Amino acid sequence: MYRSREWLFERIRRDRRVDLTDSPRASAHWYRLSRNTVAKALRCPVPLQRHKPPPRKSVLEPVAGFTNAILREDLRAPTKPLKAAQTDRSS
Repeated sequence: MYRSREWLFERIRRDRRVDLTDSPRASAHWYRLSRNTVAKALRCPVPLQRHKPPPRKSVLEPVAGFTNAILREDLRAPTKPLKAAQTDRSS
């Protein structure tokens, strides 16, 4: 079952307030998190926002003009007859 990071941070901090004998390592084991995540939860009540990387350039950008030209030619080309249309089904 999915829980938000805010909920998880709040639970870790609540458990730490209620039972001070509980170590961060035990909390990490209980919640199946890394000890670094538990340390972050104890330091800050709200998790930090994830860093969103800038969008990457397309790998196909150098040949985009070439492929677009081929696709435009295919649109102008006459259609090929279908083999199913050529068979005689009158028998």
